[in-house]
Amino acid sequence: MSTLSNISIKAKVAIAATLLTALAALIGLYGLRQAAAINTRAVEVRESWLPSVAKLGNLSFEVRSLRARQNRLAALLYVDPSKVDEAIEQVFQNVRDIEKAYEVYKPLIAANTRDQVLMEEFVRIWPRAKDLNARIIDQIRSGDKAKAAQTLLVDTLPVSRELDKVLFEDLEFNQKSGENAADEGRAVYDSAFKLIGFSIVLAVALGAAIAWLLVVTVVIPLGTSTAAVKSLAEGRTEIEIGGRDRGDELGILARALEVFKAGIIQQRKMEREAEEARVRSEAERIKAQEEAINTERALVNRSIGAGLAKLAAKDLTFRLNDNLPEAYAQLQSDFNHAVEQLSETLSAVSRSTGAIRSSSGEVSSAADELSKRTEQQAASLE
Repeated sequence: MSTLSNISIKAKVAIAATLLTALAALIGLYGLRQAAAINTRAVEVRESWLPSVAKLGNLSFEVRSLRARQNRLAALLYVDPSKVDEAIEQVFQNVRDIEKAYEVYKPLIAANTRDQVLMEEFVRIWPRAKDLNARIIDQIRSGDKAKAAQTLLVDTLPVSRELDKVLFEDLEFNQKSGENAADEGRAVYDSAFKLIGFSIVLAVALGAAIAWLLVVTVVIPLGTSTAAVKSLAEGRTEIEIGGRDRGDELGILARALEVFKAGIIQQRKMEREAEEARVRSEAERIKAQEEAINTERALVNRSIGAGLAKLAAKDLTFRLNDNLPEAYAQLQSDFNHAVEQLSETLSAVSRSTGAIRSSSGEVSSAADELSKRTEQQAASLE
């Protein structure tokens, strides 16, 4: 399996396609070859043995017809002499038909077979049959009916039987050969059917095996790689990317995903460090800001405290002259203005108090003088 994982996907598909194509081609070639063999047997049966049986059957029929006409001729010699000439002509015609039937069958004789041997035997016997026919005609025309009848009924019988035997054996041979050719064709068909069926089963099994190998070595790892891509796209870097040691395209993809994963981890690390730096910077900024605020507050508290202490000591000449932050400039101005107003108010009150005291003295003196006058007037009245 590890060897297969080092073969590229393109090569795997090419190998699988080549194997299936080669197997299909072998099955097809074998099927064509067997079909050709079946066709050869069918052609042999159709064009050789079937015509041979038919033509040989016709030849056998003509030979049997000759025997029947010879018997009829023998009977007519005594029964109806007027029809003897007609019967003789039929015998001659039958002889010509036999020779014609033989010439028709002759091209169909299978060389180097029992058929050829039997036909050679037929050719050897047939001249004897023709000679007997010629002798019969001579005997009839010479008026020797008894001799002619004996030749027809006795002498021709062995020859006719020999011819019948030869033709019967040859006919049987042709029929048997035709059956053998048909059986061979059937055997070829059965063999081809079984082998093609086995080849189809083998092709299906091989296809299933190739499909299983492709699923195990390509589809499943590809699904794993796809899941890894999806996980990385979702930002999950805790996944384990397998197949990095493969030598095919999936191995290249796995190694690329590993680099991508490392890049994501590095990017997250950099983002985390940047965030930590930002947090530290923000904390330092806030701390510096708080320190500045505390410094400002201390300065303001110190200045305001000093001013209030002066006011508590009745020193209205004190002014806030420290360089306070801009945010407290209005407070500084208001404080100084308030102290100045308070000083002016107290000065006015002091002046008013002096005037009141002077007026009170005058009123007191007038009252004392009035009292004295009243006492004097009272004394005068007494």
